[in-house]
Amino acid sequence: MRVSQTGVTLIEMVIVVTIIGILAALAYPGYQSYMTKSTRAQGKHCVNDVQQRMEKFFVRNHRYATTIGALGYDVDANDGYRCPGASDAADARGYILSLATPTATGCSSAICFRLVATPTGSQTEDGRLILISRRTTASADGRPDVDRVRVHGTDKVSW
Repeated sequence: MRVSQTGVTLIEMVIVVTIIGILAALAYPGYQSYMTKSTRAQGKHCVNDVQQRMEKFFVRNHRYATTIGALGYDVDANDGYRCPGASDAADARGYILSLATPTATGCSSAICFRLVATPTGSQTEDGRLILISRRTTASADGRPDVDRVRVHGTDKVSW
């Protein structure tokens, strides 16, 4: 009488572990790229949201706010606003938004602002998101004219 044994041999186990390792090595960079793009999109949304609140503040007060806290956001001690987003607890990926004063943007009055979203955690390689808004006195038809420049990173002029 012959006894048959069932189970997994060491060779079979090594083959399965190798296949899983190869699949993980291929999938992880794609996951990281997805997380970077997703967090960047949420950072852009955050900058646009603050820009809209700045415009509402301008309509009510005839000037832009000088702090992000004045717009109703919960800010840190440096008046920085952490954009909600796809933040891994391990690396705190995301953006911290700050507001530059009008003189820092080259304007002498309160008709300009500069929003800077600085990346944190593993998002730092992606570069800053910057929005500059300048109001001129009026356009040719008498309406206020607004010039907005969006800068992504250090050398890209558009999002």
